Amino acid sequence: MEDNREQTVEKKEQKRARKIIFIIIFLLLLIGFTVGISYYFFSKTITGNGDQDVITTEEVSVFYLTGQDINVENMMPGYENDAPRHTFLLENNGKSSQKYTMSFSNVNLQQAGKNVEVVNLKWILYGASQNYSEQKKLASGDFAVVDSTLPILENITIEAGERQYYVLKIWLEEIEEVQNEDQGLNFSAQIGISLEK
Repeated sequence: MEDNREQTVEKKEQKRARKIIFIIIFLLLLIGFTVGISYYFFSKTITGNGDQDVITTEEVSVFYLTGQDINVENMMPGYENDAPRHTFLLENNGKSSQKYTMSFSNVNLQQAGKNVEVVNLKWILYGASQNYSEQKKLASGDFAVVDSTLPILENITIEAGERQYYVLKIWLEEIEEVQNEDQGLNFSAQIGISLEK
């Protein structure tokens, strides 16, 4: 009889040990699944590091070295050479070439609290070298007509593994005359990159 009790106790301990092993394996799988889902979710979102913003998807990464947001208050007339530089790069981390469009998004141009359009507010986009020296003028324009989204470049191709570097400048053009109508401009926008499917 004692042998039966010992066998029963031994079977119970084996069952308990199996349950513990099953629970440990289940917890490890749950932790691995949670980490995988978290990585997938956060790799699709914006991360910030000081002024730098990074947006990563499965196909491309965009590194905004001076931040994705552009905010200028109380603009004063000047020249392109004095304009602040907004630097960013696009990297194709996929396995095939991609086409994309670059645009200003969430554009807001105001003077004294009212939405305005300003022909003297200029922008220019340069293709740049790896150290962000301006190489080639790619596009330019003004804000004579303001929509919440304004195209900068369209139908651009980036090959697999390629990096493209950009410098964008925005400034209120000095016209060598009284510019009272341009005084006190506040400008904000984001530089948006969208893949074409």
